[in-house]
Amino acid sequence: MLAVLAWVLDYVAALLGAKRAGASRQAVIGAALGTVAGIFMGLIGVFFMPLVGAAIGEFIAHKNHHRAVKVGVASWLGLMAGMLAKVVLAFMMVGIYLVALLV
Repeated sequence: MLAVLAWVLDYVAALLGAKRAGASRQAVIGAALGTVAGIFMGLIGVFFMPLVGAAIGEFIAHKNHHRAVKVGVASWLGLMAGMLAKVVLAFMMVGIYLVALLV
């Protein structure tokens, strides 16, 4: 159950970060495409391609550099918050396992 929660939380956190900054539909799609592209680029790609994808999507939608950067950073911060939450959930899973093992 915690694994499913972690998976959902990862996507929701990035989406909420982008939406909070007023991201357009193109920015959300760009962040999703950036995430997929980042998977094939290794660790650096996973961390930074969602930011790049959201920024490019927002720039395409509104042709405003400042807004594109703002939305890209907001979606990246949401993604980082989701990753942090996943780490916390992973430690909770290990703790639950250890308690179940010892009891």
